[in-house]
Amino acid sequence: MLLRPQIQPWPSDYDGIAEAYAAGNEANLVNAYYERPAMLTLAGGVAGRRILDAGCGAGPPSAALRDRGTIVTGFCKAPE
Repeated sequence: MLLRPQIQPWPSDYDGIAEAYAAGNEANLVNAYYERPAMLTLAGGVAGRRILDAGCGAGPPSAALRDRGTIVTGFCKAPE
């Protein structure tokens, strides 16, 4: 008989890390003033279009696209 060791899940503070990241991300110099505006410029005219935001996290890009008239669907897989 082959015995396999029980694998315990690695302890995670995903929710705490995600919350801190989301709080800092909104005003983060790179995200708020370079990456996000560049992404929105590259997206161009999006009013009335459907966009999938995979791994949207707290959703600032999704909100910006929604404000431009886009129908946004976003998802982010977080551990339960």
